Amino acid sequence: MKKLILVIALLTVSLFLFAQKIELKAKVDERCELLSTVSRLAEAEGYVPDEFPVFPFFVDSVGKYFEPFKTHKLIEYCKIYYDKYDVGFDAPMSLAIHLQIVDRKISLIPNVQTNSLDSRWNRDSLPHLIELLNDFYTTTNFHDFFQRQTIKEKVETAANEYFKKINLEWYENFFGEVPDGNFNLIISLSNGQYSYGPKVEYLDGKEDLYAITISAIDNLGNPFFDDGWSLELIVHEFCHSFCNHLIVENYPEMKKKADEFYKLNEEILSEQAYGNSQIMLFEILVRASVIKYFADHYPINIEGLFSREINNGFIWIRELYNSFDNYEKNRDKYPTLKSFMPEIVKVQNNLNPHEVAKKR
Repeated sequence: MKKLILVIALLTVSLFLFAQKIELKAKVDERCELLSTVSRLAEAEGYVPDEFPVFPFFVDSVGKYFEPFKTHKLIEYCKIYYDKYDVGFDAPMSLAIHLQIVDRKISLIPNVQTNSLDSRWNRDSLPHLIELLNDFYTTTNFHDFFQRQTIKEKVETAANEYFKKINLEWYENFFGEVPDGNFNLIISLSNGQYSYGPKVEYLDGKEDLYAITISAIDNLGNPFFDDGWSLELIVHEFCHSFCNHLIVENYPEMKKKADEFYKLNEEILSEQAYGNSQIMLFEILVRASVIKYFADHYPINIEGLFSREINNGFIWIRELYNSFDNYEKNRDKYPTLKSFMPEIVKVQNNLNPHEVAKKR
């Protein structure tokens, strides 16, 4: 009887846990705004020139407030460091989510895997960088500046209302696994036009997934999101947390052919800040997964989406997407996308890049 009661209890707990809806709460994050501000002052790629500031009034206030601190020793250090290690675009946001601010003191989050942080951040240099970051944070009264920005509450309210429509359970269903951690949606006020999908990997195997994206504003200065771009951005950035490590694990087998694909489209890919074949593979797997998400939820013009991505330089995306059919029909054999990756490797490696390009 005791054994039966225990089994029933375990089943009840399992069903309860399985039924829990994954919650997504949007916020404007002080850590991200801090690193974005520092990167802007250090003139990092992706942060300046900012041709399309989403919140021009906020960017103007950042510029005016922090102008006297452009010669701070942190900014001078970052200019040299960023140039040496090619820091720009997603790298500052990777560092931001690996930081914590407790009692106005900045430090690295503890118990994080060594390779969790973007490799452009040199571990030997981090203690000095964080020391300078703390001095900058205190000297500029960054926390008080951040707290005065009332637009952040409006952004959070608009984002939390709009993004209720995202089906986060789809990630578990499609990828076959879901991280033991949290989905985090961060809306940036000062990252300009770019969005990112980093994650934090802990020593105990847990992972915190992040989508760091942007808002839009109307003529009255109110933030808003719409189906034309907002939803796809978030689906896209969360997919990076599921896709990138799959590419890293299989890149040695994919690199030779991927390099050939990359060279055929190097100009258009590099214009989008995709500087090598591995980054190209991150993007093509993510973009195929995004198309799958929308095909599973909405009536879509799939050929139109293929054409768009082919024009962006991802010329074998149709073949990649079509391979998902084999994956979906054989989930007993391929319970996760990770287990299916050898088949995706075969799809790419069996293609002739020049022949694929001719057909496009």
